[in-house]
Amino acid sequence: RVSTQSTWERSGLQPLLVVRGAPKSVFGGCTMVMIDGLLQPIGAQTRSLFRANLDQMAGTGEHVVGLAAYHYPPQEIVTGLAADHDGLPIPQALAFLGLVAVTDPLRPTAVQAVNTCRSAGLQVVMLTGDHPDTAHAVACQTGLAQGQWCTSDSDGVFAGIPTGLELDRWTGADWGAVLSEPRVVMARVSPAQKADVVRRLQSKGKTVIMVGDGLNDVAALQQADVGIALASGASQCCTAANVLLLADDLMLVVWLIEEGRVLVANLQRCLTYLFSAILPRLVGFGLQAVLGVPSPLSVRLVLGLDLALNAVPSCVLLAGAPTTHPMRLPPRNIRTHPLVSVGMLLQGALLGMWQTAALLLAYWLAVWSCGYSVGQLLGSATLFASPMNVIGVGAVTKSGLDNAADLQWVQSVCFIVCVALQSTTLLRLQGIQPRALWAWGWDLRRVPLLRPAALATALAQATIHHRTTLVGTLLPLLLTLVGTLHPFSLLATLSPVGVLWWLLAVLLAGVVVVAEECWKMVMHDGWVGAVLGL
Repeated sequence: RVSTQSTWERSGLQPLLVVRGAPKSVFGGCTMVMIDGLLQPIGAQTRSLFRANLDQMAGTGEHVVGLAAYHYPPQEIVTGLAADHDGLPIPQALAFLGLVAVTDPLRPTAVQAVNTCRSAGLQVVMLTGDHPDTAHAVACQTGLAQGQWCTSDSDGVFAGIPTGLELDRWTGADWGAVLSEPRVVMARVSPAQKADVVRRLQSKGKTVIMVGDGLNDVAALQQADVGIALASGASQCCTAANVLLLADDLMLVVWLIEEGRVLVANLQRCLTYLFSAILPRLVGFGLQAVLGVPSPLSVRLVLGLDLALNAVPSCVLLAGAPTTHPMRLPPRNIRTHPLVSVGMLLQGALLGMWQTAALLLAYWLAVWSCGYSVGQLLGSATLFASPMNVIGVGAVTKSGLDNAADLQWVQSVCFIVCVALQSTTLLRLQGIQPRALWAWGWDLRRVPLLRPAALATALAQATIHHRTTLVGTLLPLLLTLVGTLHPFSLLATLSPVGVLWWLLAVLLAGVVVVAEECWKMVMHDGWVGAVLGL
């Protein structure tokens, strides 16, 4: 905290020792004070004046440095000094020269960054080597100050801000009480103590992001889970960090956290969507393998559904906007809530169960419309009975659905139902709830139909935040419609399907939405959720 520098005065080549550092440390080693160019002994009045000036300068948030000097008499000059005049003995009696205040104003976005982190449930810890009064002023400007910090002790130090000397005397209980607070400010902290604070936070199961720009922050940056250095800082600090910010703006750190949360949420929604889409196909092939029932979807249709039609919804979920503001959610503990969590799998399984039930119902209705019964389906097909069955073209091996055209038509109906169900799932995962659609439809009724411009404006305002979602929903439906009318090579097993079956697909999608809403009301809002603690 104290650095020295020796030089030679031009008059008489007398060596001069200059000391700068923490004001109290420098002043404590002085016995004289220079006033108007004259050296005077330090008395009670000088100490009181020093304390008052230090409190006034540090209270404004300025970085205060104490200066002292010492003239070596000729008999104390060490012979054989180096060219830079190092090696002079440091005296025990210095002459105090004064205080220097360095203004380092807060960035305009610092307060916004701290408030955003607090609203996101993040614990903000400020570790500084400055005076406690300076730390208090900065904490007040950024909103980190607490109510008990408004009083100070007899030495002018705010009692609510611990210093480095106090940290050495703390016990484990003291550390636990302080680090459990949402806002922590510490002053006069050494580099080793900064790294120790990071280790103690990590021992509590927290992920620590350290932001620093000086040599005193190198150890803490290396210890933290993510070390972020400012490009304007020391080169050693930039080397020790994991991330380098080219601009000295804390909002960039907030933006990184926000983007990380959005990415995790989008990945979880995409995985939920894909997992819910796999379950109906597995059940269909399982029925074919166990009961010998023709699969509702051929292998070629499954490939077309996955490679062609599901690609757009997956991209929409990955690149879509978050359903809720990411910085208003509590932080996620990566140890207890991994990326692929049990809750995500259960949500995907529940969505897949509703889709499976709707698909099997549509499959049975399509088979019944062809004049076949359930008993005729049992054992009417064997999985991979012929090489042509792998691509869904070959006929079945036993009685029942012995017409390949009927089987192709039934699978076309099931394909349409799958696309409608997955489109509904995409809307639900994107945060478009039935209540919002109902409110939008009610507002749309107020728009005069005789005014096309007003109707177009209402539709544009309703879809401006969900354009990508509408593209991901409508594009697979349009491709399916074109595929049923003019089959492509990839969808060569699709047959033309009437309008009533398209309406059936939409109806089943709506029934699935209603069933999911009822399930949520019972499990989360009803007595079942209260009993199970959901």
